Amino acid sequence: MRVLRALTAGLVTLAILGSAEVSQADSPGATTSVPSAATAQRAHVRSHVVIHPLHHQKKYGARLRIAGQVRYARHGSTYAAAGVKVKLSRRANGSSGWRHIASDRTSHATRPTFAFRLRALGNAHYRVRFAGNRRLGSSAATTRILVHRRVPSRIIRVSDTHLRFMGHVRPAYRHGHVVLQKRDCRGCSWRNLRTGTTGARSHFRFPVSAPAVGSWYFRVRVPGSARFEVSRSPTFRTYQP
Repeated sequence: MRVLRALTAGLVTLAILGSAEVSQADSPGATTSVPSAATAQRAHVRSHVVIHPLHHQKKYGARLRIAGQVRYARHGSTYAAAGVKVKLSRRANGSSGWRHIASDRTSHATRPTFAFRLRALGNAHYRVRFAGNRRLGSSAATTRILVHRRVPSRIIRVSDTHLRFMGHVRPAYRHGHVVLQKRDCRGCSWRNLRTGTTGARSHFRFPVSAPAVGSWYFRVRVPGSARFEVSRSPTFRTYQP
């Protein structure tokens, strides 16, 4: 790894990348960059925004970091541009428009990168766009994040023979549909046992019990929507001591 000096006057500082890191296939979280042909021709060099791999399944409110590089090829080598401005936009699932979230500049480190830090609030596509400059053409890349609701839950003992499965859904899910699921052994399939509705404060409760021999397993399932994926509570095991 080494930092190259500017090739010509006015050219941004560039850093050469190791050959193992330049393939778009190494970045499954990003779609293929889309450079502007007209801009690239005027600038002579095509750029490619590359988003680094990331986890695409997130819990509601979880931290999300979208990072990557603005790369381009020249004389058989691939470089990353330092000090160039990129913009992050978000398109919520079901929406047709993009909304600007933040701007950043790639660093001047040996491997120049941009990085955006935000919270996962719902299913959405995220786009990082580089507008181009005198030397590099414009380009963009997108990635998708799927978000699950949080379903904190617990089972409490009501009596010697009765238990209660209770919890709530986050974010607010007032008067929403929920399903209690059960399986009769660790390797058995889940089946719907009861349906219910959350209250005004997004809470739910179901009566459950334990078998005379062995164990039963319970969880609550929350249907998916445009904003959220299908979500589930932790799994609880009941048994007779």
